[in-house]
Amino acid sequence: VENHGAPMWGEDDAWAFTPVLSIGLSDDDPRYQFGSISSVAWLSDGTIAVADQMAHNVRFFSGDGTLLASVGREGSGPEEFRELYDLLVGPSDTVVALDGASGRATRITSDGKWHGSFSIASQDGFMSWYWAEDDATGHLATLLEPRYGQLAPADGRFGFVVLRDIHGRSFDTIARVPATEALTAGRGGAMLIHHYRGRGEFALCDGNAVVGHTDDLVFRWHRVDGTVIRIVTLERASTPITEVDQRVIFNAVDRIARERGISPAEAARAKASMRFEEHYPAWRKMVCGPAGTLLVQRPRPLRDLSEEEVAQLSPGGGDLPGSDSWDVFEATGRYLGVVPLPAKPARHAFRQDAAGNWLMIGKTQDDFGVPYVGVWRMDGFDPD
Repeated sequence: VENHGAPMWGEDDAWAFTPVLSIGLSDDDPRYQFGSISSVAWLSDGTIAVADQMAHNVRFFSGDGTLLASVGREGSGPEEFRELYDLLVGPSDTVVALDGASGRATRITSDGKWHGSFSIASQDGFMSWYWAEDDATGHLATLLEPRYGQLAPADGRFGFVVLRDIHGRSFDTIARVPATEALTAGRGGAMLIHHYRGRGEFALCDGNAVVGHTDDLVFRWHRVDGTVIRIVTLERASTPITEVDQRVIFNAVDRIARERGISPAEAARAKASMRFEEHYPAWRKMVCGPAGTLLVQRPRPLRDLSEEEVAQLSPGGGDLPGSDSWDVFEATGRYLGVVPLPAKPARHAFRQDAAGNWLMIGKTQDDFGVPYVGVWRMDGFDPD
């Protein structure tokens, strides 16, 4: 499916989002306040699961925002988390909580019961950082990527999208994607940091895996047996990385050096180790939307960031800033147009309420930077 011309949406056809619920803006009850929301998820009965990386716990809320249970604390032992970065929902509404620092995934039911864990630590030269689940089938999958400096055959490096079950056992390999090094060895063994190289991404949508590489707007739909059933492309000019963009990173290095008492010479060496691509990646994240749609986030050039956003940049190869604008493809791959999403990409989730309205959940923050979970009604959504 090649998309070249104007989008299918007209001027007034794009979705609109109406807030219907917020959790986390309570001034007087700390149980309803969050430190750093790393992930949100929806269970089949409307229960909302929220991972708080700062509080090291998972909290469960009813569909109207009432706290049902809170599980977890800081640590490395049973019922403890060190770096709680993502939540998945498996069969029977079992929540799988991913802890990067501990290298494990823990199974939790919505009543707060723990049901064992499995390892997600690097093995055989591969690491599994990015995971996804499929609401339609209960499948879990992970992108296995080669660790830096390992498993680099002469014909290139690849990551593999692997299907797994709720116990972490691997089944079929669905697809492979080129793996890109963000770090390489320079002259004399010096480490080079590459801003902003593309990378492989995937999502599970209605029983299929959608796979792409952020260097181009090409998406491949794979069945779980690996068969490619659809290739979708979108034609759009790339965005150059300019000297102005590079100065944003260099200024961030200088600022952090001053704050930490690092000498100008060391800061200069750090900047000399940085390399920039000619263009930004074509996109940043993709999310499975309602009724088989695919939402793809556009990148945001560094030169467009506010002073506050620049102050939060990690100059050591941090994540590419994302735009509020998302390209939307309908289930057959036709390009619908652009929609602004009101929530940051922290595992968006979608479901229908009893009245048939589509709802979206995600993390966001108020004008004072207070993080909270928001639920929005998607107005104007028509799956046909």
